[in-house]
Amino acid sequence: MAIITSTATGAWDTGATWVGGVKPANGDSVVIATGHIVTFDADLSGDGIDLAGLTITGTLTADTTAGAYTLKCSADITGAGTFNIGSSGADYPITCTFLIDFDTTASSIDGTPGLTCNFYCVNPTNPVIELTALEAIGQTELGVTTDVTGDTWAVGDAVRIDNIDAGVDSEARTIAAGGISSDHIDVTAGLTAEKIAGSKVVLVTRNIKVTGSTGFAFDDVSGSNLGCEISGCTSGYTVSVSNTISGVTSGCSDGINASYSNTISGPFSGCGSGVYRSYSNAISGAISGCTNGLNEAYANIVSGSISGCGSGVLKSYSNAISGLVDGCTNGLNGSFSNFLSAGLNNCANGFVTSPSNTVSGVITGCVNGLNTSYFITLYGVDFSTTTAENASYASTSIPAWAYTNSYDHDATTGKFKSWTKGGITLSEVTTVPTGFTQGYKMTCEDADNAAFHQEEVSLEPGETLEVSGQIKFADSHAAYLPRLELIDPGADPLWGSGEAVLATDSVASGTSTDWQAVSVSYTNSTSLAKPILVRTLAKRASGDVYFGWVEDKDYPAVGDVNYGTSFDHGSTGTLRPGAVDNRYRYNY
Repeated sequence: MAIITSTATGAWDTGATWVGGVKPANGDSVVIATGHIVTFDADLSGDGIDLAGLTITGTLTADTTAGAYTLKCSADITGAGTFNIGSSGADYPITCTFLIDFDTTASSIDGTPGLTCNFYCVNPTNPVIELTALEAIGQTELGVTTDVTGDTWAVGDAVRIDNIDAGVDSEARTIAAGGISSDHIDVTAGLTAEKIAGSKVVLVTRNIKVTGSTGFAFDDVSGSNLGCEISGCTSGYTVSVSNTISGVTSGCSDGINASYSNTISGPFSGCGSGVYRSYSNAISGAISGCTNGLNEAYANIVSGSISGCGSGVLKSYSNAISGLVDGCTNGLNGSFSNFLSAGLNNCANGFVTSPSNTVSGVITGCVNGLNTSYFITLYGVDFSTTTAENASYASTSIPAWAYTNSYDHDATTGKFKSWTKGGITLSEVTTVPTGFTQGYKMTCEDADNAAFHQEEVSLEPGETLEVSGQIKFADSHAAYLPRLELIDPGADPLWGSGEAVLATDSVASGTSTDWQAVSVSYTNSTSLAKPILVRTLAKRASGDVYFGWVEDKDYPAVGDVNYGTSFDHGSTGTLRPGAVDNRYRYNY
């Protein structure tokens, strides 16, 4: 049990490399001194050697002669030097394996003093493939969509099979002898639970592996290339910054924790959380079979898919997610201000308790597209195979001012739908004011909460906004007259705490069934641009209200641009004949 320090550049397994001429033995702590390059050419596990520590202030480099190498250490691997396994110019040879085994201790590759790791495993061309069809309990021959016979997949390799059937179901298996063909993979043990078509098969095995840590495999490592397998560890990465992370992280409590500015191309499979409390990472690797895909994560750019998780995105915000969220119990849960450009598929709930998100793409195959979620903006989202588009939009937990809107609803150009606590608004082309080609139908559902439709306008300093509209209904609305209002978004009267409207005009009669004119105007007298909500409201237990409006701002007087289309209202704000009058999309 000594401290063994290098005395020269040389091979690990050669006595002349070390002070005193004796190579490291079981229980020794090893120091690679500054300026020395030590080539690791040993199998410490096979030699019965478990180091008590390894400090690299020089360089430790893996031997590239064909063989299996094991570095076993029951303490941190640390230092301010460099640890090389392969290089940027040449991956670690496929004829070699390098295992770093922390022997069931809370030890890590610790970069706190400045250790740089250059790990370049051989990654497969296809790290994740999919099942062709449903595979039953007990099945060992798994049909797959991708031919991996020429890839690095091999007999004896570890895989995970991650189901995508609206929940978490990840099973670790081993590829059987003769188990790789062009259209199927055979595993040594049958499936415990059936897996549906499209479920992920993730290749876990790499020729560089970190295992045996009851803490994090990598702790506070920065500016490194981390291409390796992490499995058999409690967690993968923590406080890791500006690294390139490939390989695979499998079966960990956290794939990556409290880390930022990393580029991650390798998959996370079967983890508690794939990405936990981490931010500003670029993630192209797939996340599958995790309890949570992203958990308390923010400002990440996620282009890889998130599938077969309990929650695809949990308590996370300001993430840009272009990968499909697929087959999770909850697509987004308790998350806000995220942008999803691919959408969600086959989730029990697309969104649950997740306000203020923006979605384009699809929300398909879900039981509930939106559930107790509001201030969601949807663009071209197809709900056609979702059982309930927006469940619980009128529940007691939803605030009176909550608003969710869908442009090009169900992927239909020009179709619009919105939900509020008091009712639903749809685009309308039949019952519209004279001269209008499109208006709206608001269906009231609550005598105590207003149904409303709104659009936001930006008003420049000194500019006046004039809005004229028409409202029509068949039922008596004498108890609460339908109206057109201009609202300051920062002082919404629907909050119920005494805020006032900027301008309002109600219909003259609550019983007339004719079209009734309403108009409002407001001038921005401040020195800054001011957002304005143009809103139509009605309040009734049931009944339909039809309406349309035209907006005009006094600058420019001609060619105002509203809802993404240019209209010439003239200096008086009158509608130009033949123009599309009620714009369904405001360009802001």
